This record gives sequence, C-alpha cells and structure tokens, in this order.
Amino acid sequence: MDYQRIRKEISAYDDLADDRLKSDIPQLANRMIGTDLVNKYLSGEDVAFPHSTGLWIDSIGNPITQITAYNWLVPIECTMFMQLGGSGSHAIKALIGGGTQGSIGNSFSSRRANR
Repeated sequence: MDYQRIRKEISAYDDLADDRLKSDIPQLANRMIGTDLVNKYLSGEDVAFPHSTGLWIDSIGNPITQITAYNWLVPIECTMFMQLGGSGSHAIKALIGGGTQGSIGNSFSSRRANR
C-alpha cells in the first residue's frame, strides 16, 4: 500500500475541509452538492434519500459504491451524521436527506449544522 500517497490525499482533503468550514452553510451546500438538490429541498419537493439518484450521486470514480453506501445509511431521518475527512458533502447531504444534525471535520477542525 502506498502510505505516502494516502497521507498526501488525507492532507489535501483536510485542507479542503478546513477551508470549507469557514464558509456559510447555505453557500457551502450550494457549492459542494449543487443548486439542484438544495433548491428542490428548499422548495419542499420530495428529495427522498437516496432514491433520486440523479440528485444524490456525484461520484465520478465509483457511483455504484456511493449509492451502496447511501443505501446502507437508510433510514437517515432523525439521525446525527458525522463525516470525518473528505470535503464534507456527505454530512450536508445527510441533513438534506432528513438527518437532524451533521458534523464535518478533519483532525483539527469541525463544524456542526442543525437541520
């Protein structure tokens, strides 16, 4: 296993998350997961997690793995979701999908949002 590459990738995602944690949550949501899902949610349209796959799945490298993981999380309603590492998009999606609290963090910072 290439641990040096993995450390660089983790560091890059930590830097990205740290930068994003300084943003306003609504702006962050639009930038990270796109306006389609956010606008449908805000207008009260049904955005059933994760069954409107065109709205929820954004993985270019492996969308099958992403939908499998999201299906494993169902039901997400009334749950607290914490994403450690990465950009934080999954925590924001968890809130839109019905979670009551989402946390985004890396090793050094965290940001909590309530639904």
